[in-house]
Parts: sequence; C-alpha cells; structure tokens
Amino acid sequence: MSKIHRGMVLALAVLIIGVLVPTWIDVSNIEMVSIWDGEATSLRDGWTLSVDGVVLDDEFILPQVVKNLDLSGRRVTLSRTIPSSYTAIRSVLFRTSQKRVKVYVDDRLTYSYDGNIDNRRIGLIGLINHFVRLEEGDQGKRLNIELVSNTPRSSGQFYEVYFGTRTAQIRQLFSYDGFSLVIGVFMIINSVMTALIATRSLRNGKIYRGTLALSSIELCVGVWVCSGSMSTQLFIHNQLLLVVFAMTALYMFPVCVTWFVLSMYSIPNRRFFMVCAMFFPIAYIVVSALQLLGVITYLTVVIPLAVSLFLYTFTLLGAVFSAYRNGEKNAKPFLIASGFLVASIVGELTLLLLPHRTFINIQPLNIGVLIFGSILYAQILTQGVHFLEERGRKEYLQSLAYTDALTGLGNRRAFDEELIRLAKSDSEETSYGILVFDVNSLKQINDDYGHAEGDLVLRQIGRLLTSLYGTFAKIYRIGGDEFAVICGRCDQERMRGMEQSFNEAIAKKPFTVAFGSALSSLDRSDSSDSLYKLADRRMYRQKKTMKYDVRKEKVPNPASIDTVEHPR
Repeated sequence: MSKIHRGMVLALAVLIIGVLVPTWIDVSNIEMVSIWDGEATSLRDGWTLSVDGVVLDDEFILPQVVKNLDLSGRRVTLSRTIPSSYTAIRSVLFRTSQKRVKVYVDDRLTYSYDGNIDNRRIGLIGLINHFVRLEEGDQGKRLNIELVSNTPRSSGQFYEVYFGTRTAQIRQLFSYDGFSLVIGVFMIINSVMTALIATRSLRNGKIYRGTLALSSIELCVGVWVCSGSMSTQLFIHNQLLLVVFAMTALYMFPVCVTWFVLSMYSIPNRRFFMVCAMFFPIAYIVVSALQLLGVITYLTVVIPLAVSLFLYTFTLLGAVFSAYRNGEKNAKPFLIASGFLVASIVGELTLLLLPHRTFINIQPLNIGVLIFGSILYAQILTQGVHFLEERGRKEYLQSLAYTDALTGLGNRRAFDEELIRLAKSDSEETSYGILVFDVNSLKQINDDYGHAEGDLVLRQIGRLLTSLYGTFAKIYRIGGDEFAVICGRCDQERMRGMEQSFNEAIAKKPFTVAFGSALSSLDRSDSSDSLYKLADRRMYRQKKTMKYDVRKEKVPNPASIDTVEHPR
C-alpha cells in the first residue's frame, strides 16, 4: 500500500471516528414519537343492527354471520356511539363484501363507496378494506355504517370494526396477514430469479424445462397468496383485480405442476395428464366468458373447481408414486413436498371452519407453501449443480479439442470448422478476409537458442495478433509456425489497416514474419477454402523474398526476445 493510499485510509478513519460516530450518538439520543405507537381497538359489542330502518338486534356483537336471513338488496345499518374514552381516534377500519357502503357521523356523510355492481358485467365484489377518516370532536357522536349487498351470502357477513390512528390500523392489518404478503412477494421474486437461472445457466440442459416449470409454480403460488392477503389492498386498491389474479393462478397451477412432473420424472400415461391439465385453462376461459355475459361468476364454480383440482392432483400424485415404486427415485422429493402442501391445505380448511378468524388461521398454507417450494427448489438446485459441473467438464474437453495448447489460440480444427461455417453462411457475411502468417526460419531459432526460445517466439506472435485483431477477428495457430486470422465483415480499407498495423508492430521484433491476405469481396473466390489457399500462396510468395537477416553476432540475448514472458 502506498503512502498516499495509507494517508487517505487514515483520514477516512479519523473522519468516521471523529465526526460521524458522535453525530450518530447525538441523533440516537433524540426522543421522537414513533408513527407506530398506539393500538387499533376492535369494538365488538354495543352495536345495533337495523334493516331498512327496523332494529333487529340492539346488542349486536362483531364479527358475526347472520344465517337464514337474506339481506341482499336491503339497507343494513350498523350503528354505535364513537367512544370518548379513547384518545387518538382518527380513523375507522372495517372490511366488507358489499356493493355499496356509506358511513355517517350523526347526520354527516363521512364516507361513500359504490362498487357500481349494477352497471358491470362481472358481478363480483370481493373483500374490501375501508379506511374512514374521523374529524376532531367526533368522539361521543353516533357512527352509522350503511351497507347494501348484492348476494345473500355476503349480505349476512359482518366483520370487526377498528378504531384508532391510520398507522395503528395498518399495523393491525399487517399483523393479521402481512406475513402472507411477504411470503407471496418472496415467491414471486424467487420465481423471477429461478427463470433467470434457467435461461442464463441451464439452457439446453435436461432440467431446463423443469426449472422453468418450477418458476411458473412459484409464480402461481405467489400470486395466489398475495391476492388473498388483505394487506395487498394497501398497494392494489382494486379488489376485483386481485380476485382475477387469484383465479388465474388457481386455474394455471395444475398446468404448471404437470409441466414440472413431466419434465422431471418418467411417469406412465404422460399424454393423459397433458390433456387433463389443459382442461383447467380452457375451463378458465369459458368461465370468464360466461362471467362477462352475466351468466355465472368465478364464485359460482369455486366448489366444482376445487373438487376437480383435488381429484386431478391426487391422480397425478398417484402416477408419480407409481413411478417412484418402479424405480424413479428422483420423484421422492416431489412426493414429500406435495405431502406438506396437501397437509397445509387441509389444515387451512380446518381452521377456516372455526367461528372466528385469527392470525393462526392463515399460517398453515403459508408454511406449507414455503416447505413445498423449498424442497422442489433444493432438488432443482442439486441437479442444476450436477448439470453445470458436467457441462463444465464437457466444455473443458471441447476447448482442448479446439485450442492450441502453446498459444491458447484456436487450432487447425477450429480454423477448418470456421471455414466450413463461412461457406454455409448467408450473404450478410460474404465479405470477409483471411490473413495467413508464417514465422521465418523458426527452425534456425530453435537450433541456435533451443526450442524453449522458439516456443517463446510463437507465444509472442500469438499475443501480438491478439492485441492487434482480437477485438474484431478470430485468430488461430494452424501449424507449427503458421497462424491465420479470419475477419468477418471485412472490407478493403480494413484489410489495408490490418496489414499496416502488423507491419509496424513486427518491425520492432528481432525476427521476421511473412504474411499473405485475401478478401472475399475483392478476390471473388469460389469458396472460403479457396480464399484461404489464395492467402496462403501470397504468404509463400512474400516468404521467398524475405530471409532470416539477423546475423548470429547481432542476435540479442535469448531472454530479451520477449520481455513479457520467460521460459521456466
């Protein structure tokens, strides 16, 4: 490390210790009220339930489901006195699945929402979070939440109402299912990363399609989890859009799983599963079309879809298990992962039957999704590492077959194959040039100074050609003392520049090199091979006019032939 460098490092250290550290300490001692202070309070009791102005229950408790009573299309009102015993009540948070919502404080309209369901073809609402701002002095006044539903099922569902600051309510929302949003986003990001790995590193490999299939599975699961999270509505306010995303992911999930299984394992009846998997996206298109026509909605076919998906999944798992029993040992991780996923779904459905939804209700599916994806990802990762190692070995062996060991340039085999490629190429690459080089009197150099010095000369020629032409041309060592350069899309001006730059560079060396060139657009050669032969003849014609003119007494010390590299 130089003195200047050490001085800069020392000055930076002094700056950090003497200025920044005291600043951090001083700032950290400043007491500020956190925006997350305070709690969102759920007021469950003390509500009055009215329908079209008639009181049905003056001791209504939230949350609650009113059964055996169709309230669709009727004006349902929840009313309660805003408590004055709480401080920092600035907002009301509640969720509904109603087509119209209005909130009054006494007789003042504070909030209004209209899903415009009567003018839309798609008769879906979804579960929506409503944040209602309260004014100073609203404590002690009467809060009236007026609801109008369009379906009997949603008309009787009443959720908790939270009072508090907006930030406290957001925290309450995240504490309920924010973890689902995190898991969903993680799966989507992981899906993108998996697809990038497949396209950049595993292309043309055996597990390429399997990795892309896993990426699509992660995408479907991530979209499904995010769409079902209430926290997602903080960023995407259109709940109907989330419903469409969720349905798309659900219908495409069996296709992606089938794609993964068929790509990774040898199972019986492959065509049968391919056809059955395509049933789901086709059904999705049909259901979406019928929904646009106002015949049905996604919710109408949820149960038939769930049953079909359940039956198909277990049929597919049965085929994978059969393949495992017959020797397909690679299928074991998939069976284990699917077992965790099925168990989590069963656990989720069981907990959803409980009378009240809590944080724990939504965790089994999240945990199952993580385990499912982790097991499959571990299998893909293991096989991907093996594939990359095998490909690396093959590329190394191939490089040995096409690389000159002494100079690191392409060898004669690589040169011949490039000529064949040029002969088959289209008209865009018809203008190309070939230069052939030959070291004069290499045998005499070997005799006078030894083969080590002769090899040193060859390596120096290789480095010289690479420095001159390596950025735009391909360079080869095609014989003992012969080199060749192929320049694609080469015109007469570039060829003259290449010849001139070589003459200037070789003039500084203690040895001479003969060369000849040929240009396809100028010499009108019938083929790349005949163009090479023309350049070779011109090289030998020049070679006859040159000689090894470095006399023995003027030949420099062998070690000075190349000041960059010395033989060991």
